[in-house]
Amino acid sequence: MSGGNISASRKGLEIPKPFSIFPLISMIFWAIYSFPTVRETTSRVLTTGIPTLIRFSNMFENLIKVGIPVVRTLEVVSRTVGNEYIAQKIIEISGKIEKGLGISRPLREAEIFPPLIIHLISTGEQTGSLEDMLKEVSTHYDREITYSINRLSTWIEPLLTAGLSLMVLFLALAIFLPWWNMMGALRGGG
Repeated sequence: MSGGNISASRKGLEIPKPFSIFPLISMIFWAIYSFPTVRETTSRVLTTGIPTLIRFSNMFENLIKVGIPVVRTLEVVSRTVGNEYIAQKIIEISGKIEKGLGISRPLREAEIFPPLIIHLISTGEQTGSLEDMLKEVSTHYDREITYSINRLSTWIEPLLTAGLSLMVLFLALAIFLPWWNMMGALRGGG
């Protein structure tokens, strides 16, 4: 049987290929990603490094709270952030702190942290409440991720409902149209 298919294709006859769902799925993802809310949320959660900032502030806060010196804390934190570039910058920050430059100035010079983190750590350093400020940073970014994901799901739910409705409509028409045509042909005597 496969020999027949080979000879048919050699004669220039077109052999239908099975419908591939992967291009359809990629088109659906592209269409969903083209919405600004989806693009904004995915870039905020995945590419801006918010999970890395949360890990940094949580680990930094917990180790400072336990009483580990700041330089040693930053060495440990650099191994847990999950980003090699940021880990290398944290090690550089640790070296500058060891030289006596304080905490906020090396953070600012590293240019990897948003101004909010630098400001809160600077305030915590000056007031002696560094742990509280680091907790505030992680809480803020946790809330930001939760808000972004909730907003994204609010936008995606109607799209998924509409998509599923269209698929059900397509399946219903694919089943009932031939049936109705057959019934019409039987009634018409044809």
